[in-house]
Amino acid sequence: MDGKIVLGYWNIQGLAEPLRLLMLYLGIAYEDRGYNDLATMQAEKNALNFPFPNIPYLIDGEKVICESEAIAYHLVFRAKREDLFGKDNEERVNSAIVRGVVNDIYSDISSRIFWNTNWETDLPKTFEEKLHPRLQRLDAFAGSKKFIIGDEIRLVDFALYNILW
Repeated sequence: MDGKIVLGYWNIQGLAEPLRLLMLYLGIAYEDRGYNDLATMQAEKNALNFPFPNIPYLIDGEKVICESEAIAYHLVFRAKREDLFGKDNEERVNSAIVRGVVNDIYSDISSRIFWNTNWETDLPKTFEEKLHPRLQRLDAFAGSKKFIIGDEIRLVDFALYNILW
């Protein structure tokens, strides 16, 4: 490993997109290693010699980090931007709550699209029954704040943006 940062994931937005947005925001240059086929992805991620090989993964010098949340934390610590976790414990807890809601929404969307051959028919019903109520609650929670937690951007905003965009 030569010290450059490499982000490995499928050649789609998915779980890596909030990480890409975060690196852009933090001014961190990186190589985006997008995979189009399963065999290449599995061979490369398993060659990382990491206890939990998975994608997305991040290579930062000699460090190899898997799992999107851990990668996001690493990037925040690397940039010395712990303020992105929240200004106080209340913001940090609210960020964790909103992150859970965002994860649920992402799971509902991805399971209805990626693994469902009838996704075009099922998605409107899923939106009406599951997504719309959650999005209304997020909107009410945000109120007049500039971002979901407050008036300053937080780590959770990158994941939220990814599902709304």
